Amino acid sequence: ATGNKTLDSVAYLESLAEFDDWLKKRKEVDTTASILDLYKSVSVFAPGTADDRGVPKNDEAAKQLKKLVDEKIPENERKLLYAEGVDESRITVFFGKISSRKILDFKEKSDERFEKIDRDLATPATGMSILAGLLSSRNIDSMINGTVLSLVLVSIVMVFALGKISYGFVSLLPNVMPILIAYGAWGLFMGEVSFAGAMVCAMTFGIVVDDTVHFMNKYRFLREILL
Repeated sequence: ATGNKTLDSVAYLESLAEFDDWLKKRKEVDTTASILDLYKSVSVFAPGTADDRGVPKNDEAAKQLKKLVDEKIPENERKLLYAEGVDESRITVFFGKISSRKILDFKEKSDERFEKIDRDLATPATGMSILAGLLSSRNIDSMINGTVLSLVLVSIVMVFALGKISYGFVSLLPNVMPILIAYGAWGLFMGEVSFAGAMVCAMTFGIVVDDTVHFMNKYRFLREILL
């Protein structure tokens, strides 16, 4: 909260309600929880003081509802939605099944939306879901990039080990095909590459390379005999 926009002011709660309404219309969101829900729940003790969203009719009603919240709502429940000492509140967003990438995309869109609604109150979205999304996204990118780099380095080693550049190119086939098949099946059934998918790919790449070494040795041996 800033200036005259505090937890017991209509200006603050109107901005909060507008953002909350936008969140609830998003298809990714199951539901939300905010101080507005507390105001709405205690408004039964003071009929006519708030609308159906929990926004008070005026600043006097807002102060009355804030007092009722402090009296009627247990402290442990209040702390989940607002901090009394610093006069700040939070909106908690609950998702259904959603990927890490979509969570990060949602964060960017929600940050931009709140900035447009009220620049004074806007603050970047945070939470364990966003932290997990960032961690998962970075790990996936690192594992995929690492696998591609490993593929290139293995092919170079194959060239020196087998003595011909052509063998290095041929070795790409048994190295790449299992990855393409696995990711193709994963994409077909799962729809996207998850952290688990990237981790399994990086772990099993060593097994694939081991099989490729044996395959290329036999390939070179048979070519030398036949030619």
